[in-house]
Amino acid sequence: MVSLATSSSFVAAGDTVNITAQYKVTAPETATETGLGLRIHFNSSLLTPNNISLYPNALQPYGPLTDDTEDLDNDPLTDRFFVIGWVDFDAQWPGTGLLPLPLLDIQFDINNNLSTSTTVNISASATAKNTNFQSTSLQLCRKPSVSVTTNTPLVDENGTASVTPTFTFQTDQQIPAGCNDLVINYTVTGSATSGNDFTPLSQTVTIPAGQRTTQLTVTIIDDDSVETDETLTLSLQASDDYSLATNSASTITINSEDLSSGLPEVNLSVSKLSVTEGKGGSLLLYVTRTPDNLSQPLEVIIQLDGTANTNRDLHTFPESITIPAGKTQAHAVLVVKDDAEQEADETLNISIAASANYQRGNSSNLQLTIQDDELNQNTNLPVNAGQPSTRLSHQQVQPVPGSSQWMLLLMSFLLSSFATRRLRVRKTRQAS
Repeated sequence: MVSLATSSSFVAAGDTVNITAQYKVTAPETATETGLGLRIHFNSSLLTPNNISLYPNALQPYGPLTDDTEDLDNDPLTDRFFVIGWVDFDAQWPGTGLLPLPLLDIQFDINNNLSTSTTVNISASATAKNTNFQSTSLQLCRKPSVSVTTNTPLVDENGTASVTPTFTFQTDQQIPAGCNDLVINYTVTGSATSGNDFTPLSQTVTIPAGQRTTQLTVTIIDDDSVETDETLTLSLQASDDYSLATNSASTITINSEDLSSGLPEVNLSVSKLSVTEGKGGSLLLYVTRTPDNLSQPLEVIIQLDGTANTNRDLHTFPESITIPAGKTQAHAVLVVKDDAEQEADETLNISIAASANYQRGNSSNLQLTIQDDELNQNTNLPVNAGQPSTRLSHQQVQPVPGSSQWMLLLMSFLLSSFATRRLRVRKTRQAS
């Protein structure tokens, strides 16, 4: 039997992966074989052999790369192989007391077009008589990008929230079946204390092969201490098995029910909860305070979470909004960027962060939806492709980018219809 050191590994384009194989037997060990011949099968569009190190004595050079036209490994996704042989004309291979025997190390370079996974297989080109050859395979899986978000940026300490505090871990694509489960490491920081404010967390989660998400539920502990709101920040840690997405950290704020009543209460509101890229994609974000003592300005700290990214999807976003002295309200303008990508609608969770200078009211967090204009327009298809207009049926309507050009086309059509109608009226009058 020839076995590989591991059955699966996460790799990225440009990586060089080392594959180690060893030889062992299931029957009592003997030293009466003349050698062993192996074929190493791989997909040449995804992998490039780099270097081969052969260990035991009595070796013959490995053969040239050969097209696998007969599918000798019963895997239609591999297309090439090369042969390696070990020969002992005295029939004393590999020798007694040497098993399991290291056979070889093979290095493959990972090509840029690896999008999901690929497999390296081993088959026998020559083996001892009356034996049943067995081997294992290695599945090389594209290294995913991992992000973390929360559905509850603000929770009450007393646990009265209708939604359970949850962190969601997500990869940029589904982990292929046959790959290892993806173990994700994270750290927990913030002013909240493990064991006092929330139950301890394990600092690892696992996304099973065949999936792309997993969730971590946080249990909040209700204490009697008079304290400010506290934060729990979960940050992803680097790993050889994955890369970190832009959203690699997420924060839950625990709203204390025991705050001093002397602090002003602040709340959030917004001019609209949904905006579309490129179509008046701006809104006003308001912060409001109670009018108990307005002699000093009040800085309200804003925090973000969700699938939208402030650098990619917004022109600017304030880290805080200051309510001037003598005022109970201030606002900031949010402008959505218009990109050319067709993508799913995205969400932006906006909430007021904890501070010793205020306490948060019941409306201290909200969710904004950013709608994609390319997805709504579907500019890759002709207009009304499913229901063509009878007046324009003799034309092939082509998609025209840009709302202004569509408006010109519509005006031209309306003017043409109006002129046709006036001509019919004129002919009717002449006939009369």
